[in-house]
Amino acid sequence: MQTEPDRFSRPPVKLAQILCENTIMIYQLKSINYLKIMAMQLMLLLVPVLMAQLPQDTVMLRFGHGFRFSDGIYANFDMVRANCPIPPARVVTDLEFGTQDFYENVLSEEFLTLYDDQGVEVLVKSRDIWGYAYKGTMYLQIGGHFHRLLPEGMWSRFIASATVWEQIGPGDGREEGYLPYSTSSKRYNPVFFEVAKRKEVLLLDFEDNLMTAYSPELLLEKLEKDSVLLWEYQSLGKHKQKRRMLEYVQRYNQRHPFYLPSGCVD
Repeated sequence: MQTEPDRFSRPPVKLAQILCENTIMIYQLKSINYLKIMAMQLMLLLVPVLMAQLPQDTVMLRFGHGFRFSDGIYANFDMVRANCPIPPARVVTDLEFGTQDFYENVLSEEFLTLYDDQGVEVLVKSRDIWGYAYKGTMYLQIGGHFHRLLPEGMWSRFIASATVWEQIGPGDGREEGYLPYSTSSKRYNPVFFEVAKRKEVLLLDFEDNLMTAYSPELLLEKLEKDSVLLWEYQSLGKHKQKRRMLEYVQRYNQRHPFYLPSGCVD
């Protein structure tokens, strides 16, 4: 059986904190590997201030078309809500920043190495990064791939690429699925073949960081937050519900404006 490559083989560093959203994992060097010695759940304050503690003179901008995010790497959704990312200058790399390829290349590695506020190198698992912004445009991560977010308001759409795979296993026929990262079976090891790529429109709710499929059925559920729009949308036939989805997303955003800081707050 093929063994998984050693994912923690890296150049030596001292005891390092690996920060990911709501998680602190501490790894210690042992030979050429890092030994995970502790993990605990903790709400991380990775932004300078919480949204509720922003100074009164903070410039708040309505989020929608034309909004520009601060360029950098967003480790979690709190950073997005604060519009305050990790500056690219803090990334430990030989690559020159200033292009979109910089973000795509450094985040394609399993770990991202950063300098913290004290100048100490820390490791962040790239799969735990929420996204990055380049030239004001946000690219959020799903399944190791980054997708452009359309800044429309509280509810904003984005298009994600989904790979359809065909699973073939002895005596088990064929099954289709999305993005198979690992499988296990006592009887056989299935083989996957890529058969197609699809574009899926998803909806991001900035109130709770919830991503849902862009469908009339799920939009009905989301409109429960607004009884007026819900009643109107329910009264439409199924064909009109599908055709007028964007209209009701836009109307919800108009009725529920959402504001973000213009940038990091010192």
